This record gives sequence, structure tokens and C-alpha cells, in this order.
Amino acid sequence: MLSWKEQRQLEKYQKDTAKLERRQLLIQTMTPQELLKYDQEHFEYKNAKIEEKRNHKQLSKNRLSKAPFMCIDLAYNALMTPSEIKSLRLQMLISYSLSLKALKPCKLMIKQYNNDIYTMSAIEGFSNWDADISQNSLDEEIKGLRENGQDVPYIYLSGDAETEISSFDVSKIYIIGGLVDRNRHKNAALNRANELGIPSVKINLKQFAQLKSSQIIAVNHIFEMMTKLNENGDLKEAVLEVLPGRKVENAEVKQ
Repeated sequence: MLSWKEQRQLEKYQKDTAKLERRQLLIQTMTPQELLKYDQEHFEYKNAKIEEKRNHKQLSKNRLSKAPFMCIDLAYNALMTPSEIKSLRLQMLISYSLSLKALKPCKLMIKQYNNDIYTMSAIEGFSNWDADISQNSLDEEIKGLRENGQDVPYIYLSGDAETEISSFDVSKIYIIGGLVDRNRHKNAALNRANELGIPSVKINLKQFAQLKSSQIIAVNHIFEMMTKLNENGDLKEAVLEVLPGRKVENAEVKQ
């Protein structure tokens, strides 16, 4: 029985092999002149794709240089099982990918990162990520800001908060609790915000959709909702576009 990763690798190998076989069959039918033209066009196509990728990376870098931060707080490791930590790792990878693709992105910030737990350094290119990844905790940073008489820009996102968010304030840094716990730990993000002494707000999903269960959603879904809110200023559109179908009771959303 192949693992998910092995299955993906096998499918890629089969796809690449089939593509190569089709190319070889095509070449066998060509005259020398046609083959020369084909090779030239193939060379130009590959160079164009390389240049397109280079331009895309530069464009993403330019966008992120001006983007507001979105922070993932990894202060909950002791509350999660190894499989939940693995899920959170994937959600952080998706969030980073979203930050690169968005027209008006949020730049990923990760606090209290521990590579022994999340092993993201094993990912190719991780050392070159355009993100703010730190082993320091929010506790340390916020304490330092207060001791220096500086404003604390952080606001914690929690489904249990009383205050509802309606717009994206680019002068603030919104925090997503890095916790995957199947809703075992009630009020975890709200309690964390209170410990840090910072405000908390919630995305009121029930305002826009009838949910099957709680308002707890994955880290990457929150990251994407906030990114879209930053892009167009429309919370309803952001929620309905991102909210997974499995969370919604029926196809009709609240008006």
C-alpha cells in the first residue's frame, strides 16, 4: 500500500513518462527541417516559462515588501497530538503559498517556531521564504514593546471573542492561533489573548452562513479570509468564498 506522497510521486512519474513517449513518437514522424523548427520552438517555450516564473517571483516579492503581516502563534504545541502538529504544518505551508499568490497579500509571520517539532527546514527553499519566522514568543515581543513605551499592534483572532471584525486595519498585526485540536480546548485563543493583554476579535461566520458545527476553521482558511478582506474590504464575500462547503448546513447562505 503506497503512502499519499508515494502515490503522488508515482502519478508524476507516469505522467512524465507518457509525455516523453508522445514526444518521441512525434519526433519520429518529422523531417529534419521540422525537427529543427520543433527544437527551436521548444527551446523558446522553455525560456519563456523560466522568464515568466522569474517575473512572478519578483512581482510577489514587491507585493510582500509592502504587505501587512498576519501572524501564526505556535504557543500551543503541548495541546496537540503528532498528527495534529502535522496538519498544522501543512496549513502553514498553504498559508505561505497564499501569501505569494494574492494580488494584495498578507505577509506571513510565525512566532515561537521550533524546527525540531515542525521540521520545515527540510522543505526545499524554506531558508529563502519571504516570511518573518522567529523562535521568539509573542510574550517576549509584546513585553519588549511595552517596556520601550511602544504601541502593541497585535490583535488576536478568536471565534470566542465578543467583538466582531468588519474591516482590515493595515496598521495592526492579526494573530491566528496555531492550534489544531478538533475543538477540544475551548476558548484557547481567547485565553491566550487575555494572557498577552491584547484585544481579540472574531470573524462571525454565522452572520453569513448557517453552519453545521462550530465556527472553528483551519489556520489557512482564516489566513485566506483575512487576505481577501484586505484585498476587497468585503467580509461577507471573503467568508463565503473561503468557507469550506462541509462547514455549511445548506447551499443557501444568510442574506
